[in-house]
Amino acid sequence: MSSVEFVPESYDIEAVRQAIRDNVWLHYTNMKAVKESPEPPTVLVKAEGSTVWDSEGKGYLDCLAGIYSVNAGYGRREIAEAMMAQLLEIPFINPFGYASVPTAVFADRLAELVPLGDEPRIFFTSGGGEAVETALKIAKKYHYQKGSPNRYKTISRRGAWHGTTIGALSVNGVTHARNGFGPLIPGARHVPMSHAYRCPIHGKTGEPCDDTCFSEIERIIEFEGPETIACIIMEPVQNAGGCIPPAIPDYFQRIRKICDETGILMIMDEVICGFGRLGTLFASDFYGVSPDIITTAKGITSSYAPLGAAMVRKEVVDVIDEGDGFNHGITFGGHPVCCAAGIANLDIMLNEDLPGKAMKTGKYLRDQLETRLGDHPNVGDIR
Repeated sequence: MSSVEFVPESYDIEAVRQAIRDNVWLHYTNMKAVKESPEPPTVLVKAEGSTVWDSEGKGYLDCLAGIYSVNAGYGRREIAEAMMAQLLEIPFINPFGYASVPTAVFADRLAELVPLGDEPRIFFTSGGGEAVETALKIAKKYHYQKGSPNRYKTISRRGAWHGTTIGALSVNGVTHARNGFGPLIPGARHVPMSHAYRCPIHGKTGEPCDDTCFSEIERIIEFEGPETIACIIMEPVQNAGGCIPPAIPDYFQRIRKICDETGILMIMDEVICGFGRLGTLFASDFYGVSPDIITTAKGITSSYAPLGAAMVRKEVVDVIDEGDGFNHGITFGGHPVCCAAGIANLDIMLNEDLPGKAMKTGKYLRDQLETRLGDHPNVGDIR
């Protein structure tokens, strides 16, 4: 627990709470229920390390790290100071054909670290949903430019969470997130998740886990025809449904192989898993795979500023650039202040070896859970 003291500020907390009831539309929240609830809305006002405080001075341990995103922790002055310095220099540059110094520097540093081969391109976005949207468009544009306009279909997993904008929602595999927004983008196909504990294939039969989850990918490619499929998009660890790693060790290597054989692009969605969470800077490194596109956000700035990216293998970019280029843009993509935050955040991660600490601490936590709860009758699986 941090020793930092909470000092109430001079605002009218009741006016803030009333504004939340009347005017704020909280994400994934029924605001009618908020307005009618006898309990006042919680207002978080301060944070340090892994602790956040509400307006009453009550502290909470933020076990979720914001929303899987404040990877370097709260109160990092280095990031705030980098952002302020850039704000005073130049706060915004039109990204449609121009780049700031922090944007170029950050792209160069990421290109050296990301497992995408030589000279990958970094397309910055405002967040994770936009990064996924961008990756899907890149995949479709790549095949269009190669003379295969019928390659528009996508493969993702049931239960996956790739975002809630309309394209990302189409590859999203969470039913309650998709309901009410159809029709979605055509061509989105879904396969079972690779889940050893609650196997969607053998779960009711009690048969041991095998590679049927991967075989379903092969079957849907054969059924749809590989010449119609643009990409396969997967989370390294599937977040929605309980942080689920693949059931078979070489799952992603096998996907890489089938993509190589069929010309389908492989997208690893590292919006949650990237920047240290699996014990490596990029989750693709953890699984020993080099995809065609990696999407990221959240931990890229430890959420001190909104930023995401679609990081793309050079061979894919070169095909697109042979045509009229990538006709896609986002006003705040590569925002100089956000990229300054990203550089400072990356420095912290590398200098303090936060991925290595995550690996070490994660192993300790798992060992302790296995020792204390592994035989408990109410615990089915620890992951």
